[in-house]
Amino acid sequence: LVCLFVFLELFIDLIEGNLMENIKKVFSSKWMLSIIFLLLLYFFYTAIFGISKDTVWILKRSSLLFALPILYAVQFDKNIIKISIFMFFISMFFSCLIAIGINYDIIYKLDDITKLRYAAFLKYTDHNVFLVVSIILSIFSVIHIKMKNNFRYIILFFIPVYLFSFITERGVAAWIIFIIFISALLVYIFRKNITLAILAFCGILLCSYFIYNNSQVIQRMVTYKTKHILTDERIVFLDNTLEMIESQPIIGYGPGSWRDVFNRKSERVPDRHNTPHNNYLYVWMELGILGLILLLSIFYFHIREIYKKGIIATLFPFMFLILMLFDSYLFSQNTLILYIIFSIISVNFQNKLA
Repeated sequence: LVCLFVFLELFIDLIEGNLMENIKKVFSSKWMLSIIFLLLLYFFYTAIFGISKDTVWILKRSSLLFALPILYAVQFDKNIIKISIFMFFISMFFSCLIAIGINYDIIYKLDDITKLRYAAFLKYTDHNVFLVVSIILSIFSVIHIKMKNNFRYIILFFIPVYLFSFITERGVAAWIIFIIFISALLVYIFRKNITLAILAFCGILLCSYFIYNNSQVIQRMVTYKTKHILTDERIVFLDNTLEMIESQPIIGYGPGSWRDVFNRKSERVPDRHNTPHNNYLYVWMELGILGLILLLSIFYFHIREIYKKGIIATLFPFMFLILMLFDSYLFSQNTLILYIIFSIISVNFQNKLA
């Protein structure tokens, strides 16, 4: 119901402007067309293959992407973009305080049934992904965006809180993103001084090593993953998914069919899993090669379109390209909303937001 009201509001905003110009803007973007065609493919394949166990689940989540073409048609003022980013920082600051309180048993943990200790207040490690975006974007904002000193000092105060919350939570994918992109960001910032760039990169590695040595959460996470790398259930999911794709690579099996097909070909998958934890294989298995091409084209055309806004603007879609190797982040409602919000920010991004 909430999503329906959101879409209604967005549609009203769209038609209040010049409707034909807005529609033309959307359909002139290969990025937007890729999104629209992928969504249409989901509904077309549902009509062909019928309803599987998770069809409704995937259609509900993927349909959130319909908001992106509507928002894309709206031109946001640079001050609105700056305010939006700052409000994101504030909301993440309070979410960090709650997450830290939960992880240190100061606040009663509400999601113990998930058995995901140190996953903040969500049932999965999505909060860690939000934190990575917050850390990288806040560092960039302090250094590169023109703002009043009061705002800069507030963001500087937020950064250590983000970092502390980050090191108390689980999430391998988020840590990989953190090391890669915080290094890339600092190297870019100090690109005119190779010595500072090298020192910044080495500093990130040293900080990561220090955090690893002083965080039992991170040590347990890394130890478990390395010890069970060949027997982890996700490896089993990936192997079986590759076999499914090999059997039917062109047309796929239909939206929401992964769990049903997996259960027919192998032992029953636990109910808490309904994807193979890899966005690319998930789409390929259910929608065939055409679905995979459309998924890749979304990010290809996204990066091409916003590259002229500045290379920093492309960091966010590149983050998602890596994240999707580890799970279906584009179809998780939390991270999908994050993708939509920052996609619009990247479109309206002006190099220094002067």
